[in-house]
Amino acid sequence: MLLLALLLPGAAASLLLPSLLARPPSHAGLLLCRAALALPMIASPTLLALTRLQPYQTRAAFGLGAGRLDRLRWVWLPQLGPGLAISLLLVVLFTLSAPLAALLYNHLSR
Repeated sequence: MLLLALLLPGAAASLLLPSLLARPPSHAGLLLCRAALALPMIASPTLLALTRLQPYQTRAAFGLGAGRLDRLRWVWLPQLGPGLAISLLLVVLFTLSAPLAALLYNHLSR
């Protein structure tokens, strides 16, 4: 089920690509397509980090009197940090790849 959710944005974008090329897409349409294509890159490392969370640590923090925000701050975020950082890095690279590719194409086509 999870793999299907990760594969659907790319498949939907490939089905919509011919209709996008028939007329110039709006800024909102381009933003939506880029978000749909970036979703697997955002979700994959974060979901991998979520699967590696140890439930006994959360239960131990709860048993020691930690509230929800304390458990989030001291148990979950340190373990999710690397996955979130990789997700952020991939999204930044994905976002910067289109303008850099356009600049490179314009430079080489002269």
